[in-house]
Amino acid sequence: MSAPLEFRVSGQKIVQAEAHDLADGDPRGIVWLYESPKPNARYVIGVDATNGRTGWNRYARTDNDQSIDNGAIEVIRLGRGEPGGLNYVPDMQVAEYAAPIDPYDLAKVVNILGRLYSGNADDGQALCIIEVYPGPGGPCQRTLMEKYGYTNLYRWQYLDTGQTSSRSQFDFGWYSTKQSMQHLWTRGLRFLHRKQVMLRSPFLVEELADCQMDTTKNRGAAASGFHDDRVTALLLAIWAGHNYTFHVEPRATRVESGSPNSDWQSTDVSTDRMSSLWEERWSELSQLAEDI
Repeated sequence: MSAPLEFRVSGQKIVQAEAHDLADGDPRGIVWLYESPKPNARYVIGVDATNGRTGWNRYARTDNDQSIDNGAIEVIRLGRGEPGGLNYVPDMQVAEYAAPIDPYDLAKVVNILGRLYSGNADDGQALCIIEVYPGPGGPCQRTLMEKYGYTNLYRWQYLDTGQTSSRSQFDFGWYSTKQSMQHLWTRGLRFLHRKQVMLRSPFLVEELADCQMDTTKNRGAAASGFHDDRVTALLLAIWAGHNYTFHVEPRATRVESGSPNSDWQSTDVSTDRMSSLWEERWSELSQLAEDI
């Protein structure tokens, strides 16, 4: 089923672009919807704000504004199950926006996409994670809360405990530090390498190809002259969507006794049970192979 030609959210609307709007190959300032919203799905939005240029739009572009950092929004639909499992479904990128606009204008786009892709959220708002420090993400988040009444926001967690912050009821958003960015990039890239999220945007894939790992800082960044705004927004969405924390990730280990090679002929196991056990064992071996 094709997507509707128009969506309306709180008086704002998203309309299908005309062919001439895409003819110049510049994707900025366009909301890219790769999948229509699903009412029973779970969605997460990652946002990397920028100072941008106040009043920027596609009709007021200049020759040198490609060098300005983009305010980026990535929307993912969360999958289900564990990699290697029989019913595993990876996450899916469903929408994207990037443009060199200021944080106040970016908040309007976040509000539209957050309510459009609310899915099964009780409050009609997708979970949203915004990088609020350092940079202009704070004004973006504050505008989202105060002007648009958006409240389903990621709450910061302490690095040492992994517990949600209790310092302030307004202590929402992602705080970028040397430690937190190491966690964000190492866990996010592992998630990507294991193909746990499917990417639909060629512009995001291009940014990923332009990123380089800094072995000293243990994090990635765009090569000189390129952008990593979309990548950062995606990694934030993955982090919040899977409720990652900063403590050591627990892992279950199978404990077995006797020989791992069962002699089924010497047991009274049924054919159906034998098939089920082999499927379970195959899933475990596949998971171990993924982890190596």
